[in-house]
Amino acid sequence: MNTKSQVTIAEESEADAPEIEDNGADLKKKELVDAIVARSDELKKGVTRKTVEAAFDVIYEALEAGRGINIPPIGKVKINQFRTNDAGDKIVVAKLRLSPKSEDVTTEGEGEETAVETAE
Repeated sequence: MNTKSQVTIAEESEADAPEIEDNGADLKKKELVDAIVARSDELKKGVTRKTVEAAFDVIYEALEAGRGINIPPIGKVKINQFRTNDAGDKIVVAKLRLSPKSEDVTTEGEGEETAVETAE
């Protein structure tokens, strides 16, 4: 049961949370875990790390099985091609359609399409 005070506290915590910096570097798991912990009043770092790792495992397995992913507010990933390079690495060529954040939604916007290539 959410009371008004609980909702207000959650909204204040999210508003005070540090933003992910656009420093040109890739977002690493440690930075992601730290950001999640900073935005939560209740989560411990160890539990958050294990949860993030479990979520990534599930996403990896879905991609490896050839399934697309649709996770708002991140967006929709559509697998275009699988291949293996000479070193035996699995290459997934995918399209990522970024979902607009709820405050950025317009009547025209369907999100931005970005080509993504990953190697495992």
